[in-house]
Amino acid sequence: MPVAKSLDTHLQVPVSEKGYTGAWLRWIWIATLVAIVLTWSVLAVVVWERVQSAQGRLLHSHAIALARTADLQLLAIRTGMMLVAEAGVPTPNSLARLLALEPDIHAIAYLSGTASASIGVHGFPFTLIQNLAKGGKGLPLSTAQQAALQRCLSSRAFCIGPLLQDPQIAEPSSRWGFPVFQPVPASSGQQAGMLLGWVKLSNSLFPAWRTLAMVHHGAVFLLRDDDMLLTRYPYSAQTDYAAVQTGSVVRHWLRGGAMQQSSFAGYSSAAHAWRMCAVHPLPRFALLAGQCIPRASLLMAWWRSMRSPSWEAVLLLFFVSAGYLYLRHQNRIQEALRRSIESDIWEAKERAEVTLHSIGDAVITTDHQGLVTQMNPVAEQLTGWTLADAQGQALENVFHIVSEDDGREVSSPATMALREKKIVGLANHTILVARDGTRRNIEDSAAPILDRSGQVLGVVLVFHDITERFELLERLSYQATHDVLTGLPNRALFAERMQQAKLRADRGQSLLVIGLLDLDGFKLINDRLGHAVGDLVLKTVAQRIRAELRAEDTLCRFGGDEFAFLSGEIKQVGEIEMLLQRLLNVVAQPLELDSEYLLPAPSIGVTIYPLDAAEALEDLVRHADLALYTSKKSLGNHWTIFSWEMEAQQQHRLHGEELLEMALTHDHLRLYYQPVVDVEKGMIGAEALLRLEHPSRGLLSPTEFFEGLDTPKLAQRIGRFVLHHALMQLRDWLLHEKLDIKLSINVSASYLLHPDFLDDLRQIIAKYPEIPRNYLIMEITETAPMIDFEKAKTVLAACQEMGCQISLDDFGTGSASLTYLQKLPVDSIKIDQSFVRDMLEDSKDYAIVAGVVYSAEIMNLRVVAEGVESEGQVRALQNLHCTLLQGFYYAKPLAPEQFAQWCANFRSARDGESTAKH
Repeated sequence: MPVAKSLDTHLQVPVSEKGYTGAWLRWIWIATLVAIVLTWSVLAVVVWERVQSAQGRLLHSHAIALARTADLQLLAIRTGMMLVAEAGVPTPNSLARLLALEPDIHAIAYLSGTASASIGVHGFPFTLIQNLAKGGKGLPLSTAQQAALQRCLSSRAFCIGPLLQDPQIAEPSSRWGFPVFQPVPASSGQQAGMLLGWVKLSNSLFPAWRTLAMVHHGAVFLLRDDDMLLTRYPYSAQTDYAAVQTGSVVRHWLRGGAMQQSSFAGYSSAAHAWRMCAVHPLPRFALLAGQCIPRASLLMAWWRSMRSPSWEAVLLLFFVSAGYLYLRHQNRIQEALRRSIESDIWEAKERAEVTLHSIGDAVITTDHQGLVTQMNPVAEQLTGWTLADAQGQALENVFHIVSEDDGREVSSPATMALREKKIVGLANHTILVARDGTRRNIEDSAAPILDRSGQVLGVVLVFHDITERFELLERLSYQATHDVLTGLPNRALFAERMQQAKLRADRGQSLLVIGLLDLDGFKLINDRLGHAVGDLVLKTVAQRIRAELRAEDTLCRFGGDEFAFLSGEIKQVGEIEMLLQRLLNVVAQPLELDSEYLLPAPSIGVTIYPLDAAEALEDLVRHADLALYTSKKSLGNHWTIFSWEMEAQQQHRLHGEELLEMALTHDHLRLYYQPVVDVEKGMIGAEALLRLEHPSRGLLSPTEFFEGLDTPKLAQRIGRFVLHHALMQLRDWLLHEKLDIKLSINVSASYLLHPDFLDDLRQIIAKYPEIPRNYLIMEITETAPMIDFEKAKTVLAACQEMGCQISLDDFGTGSASLTYLQKLPVDSIKIDQSFVRDMLEDSKDYAIVAGVVYSAEIMNLRVVAEGVESEGQVRALQNLHCTLLQGFYYAKPLAPEQFAQWCANFRSARDGESTAKH
């Protein structure tokens, strides 16, 4: 049946929401909706709290500003009225001056039994003064207003009266004002009186607040300690300005005692609505300044912050719901498609039942219990069973398979197909054991036979013989993964086993050793005795290493004379050290050939995982190679375990090579010179020291590029540069500066042993015939003789034949011994500065220096002490009869022009000392 037609048929009937999405999709949808709503709700509460907090801080700062400005103005009014009262009986002139100083006092009057004076007293102020003179009984005032006025009339200090209304003013918001009272003491026959001022409010705004920026949607106020308003702005007809207030300000701040709060919310009796307020007290005037905003302002600020998240939540709800509806629709389509495909598969299997017997592969079919029902002729041939004998037998009896790796029995793929109802294959790692015991490599697979309802009817097992192909692949695989000469695994197989060993080390929490072994001087064996002998040496070394490793360890040949090995399941580092020493001992045993007696010199470098935490296999091998490089620097028969200092040294060495390569290309190398002084004769020589002048960083320390000086690819270029420039400078000193000095030049081991070294030296010396040959001192370290003693000896002898002198540098720091001084053509030695530096504090260093000087005297060799930095060291070396000194005590390495000037200064100073002594 075509899939499209089947799909249409199935879509006509209800399809349960199982399989593609199912009921879990609906629950996820509901949970997502709930999560969105909850998240929005939590955010809304958080934003509301944040808005309230921000508005509270703003209100509080406004309340402080209101309180301070009102306090200052009232203080100014009180001060002015007190000055007038203290000056004696007020007169119209003194009152006029007060009004000029305090323009916010609209009228001023003085009341006394014996005298009176007034300025601007007319209208309501006149009526108020007359009323107060009669005891305050003639005005239509509330009880609270009358009580407040009586209190001020009887007060002995400045007093602020209650808020009063001038009925003569038409505009309701401008009628209000308040009186202020200042007692006038009796004096010179005059009775005590009272100064009465009238402060008028414009639009119910306190005068001092006219210059302040007000929150347009809020209200500002001054509240008296008797719970009455002194002012409220903006004016509201609903507010009873003459009444005692009973709202939240009074309740929470004056009566509740909660004066430490910055803001609060509650019902306002002045506005008859819910408000958020902040207040600040005016203690000296018993007033409270504050500001309130309505709930609508907070809601607007909250909505401005929540508008975007709210729309996002709505959109998210929409998209989540749309996604759910889309997936539910897809679920129904997929369910219909699945049913159609299952039907097609069932029909295809029925047809396949007829054709199985005609294919070239072996085919066995079983029932749902795994009992053989059919076999084709190929299957009979491979299994050794006839169909008659096999029918009704369990498949495992007829189709007996084992693993090619270890011979263990393998579960039949047909059994797995019956159990799991899916096609199962065992690929090409299975061996079929026939009825007569014959073994064949096979590829097999099994597929279940299902009915329309999905019930298993049986299984079809298909397999074929791949023995010949397997044997061919085995041969090719062996050749691709093993070394032809030694039969050991090669680099490719080593990488695979290394990955497996690393995983085992992780699981077993044990140590894994990755090692490299190299034969020093193997090239000489090939060159001198031929490759046949070299091959014999390699096979012998491979056998010796293999004998020392365990059966589960891996040994491979990387190429040439380099071997690699893996050793796992090790618990302690001490076991590794014992293994490495055994390998050194066994490989280094003499090898006797027909007419030769060879002594192999192995070097080993290893890294230990997981102590070396590198994850990449190539990094582990590279670390082992760095350790091998360190071992080879020790000149054979040495093993080294990788440490992270080696990685740093490698990076430092590469960095040095890059710097030197750049410097050679762009002519950034410079020679500096450090004087060599004879304590008795004066300055006799200098040592040429290489420096690098970086274009942006300036003159670099030698430690930044020292590691790159002796690399094979740069050694000759650097050596030729030093020889040429040093001799050119020496010629200039001898001919033009008249400096009679000898010059020491450092020659690296790689350059000394280079095939072209002697030719380079002859050519460069020939360019400077003016320089006596014995003025050139070649300084070498013990490294070159240790690498190839005979060649180094021959080259040094040739240098002496040219007239050059030879100096052994850094004597005592390595493996050099007095034998070197005896056998090598050496004219002088240099004591390393590490011994000279601490010779006054360390008796061992002093003994070493003394021993070297004494040995050199016996062998008639000159001795130069490096690193001299103090006068005490100079005296100690003189006592040991070492008079040739070099170090910072005399001078640091100097540029050529500085060196000539230093020589002149040194000669003058020495001549001056000599004259002073005589």
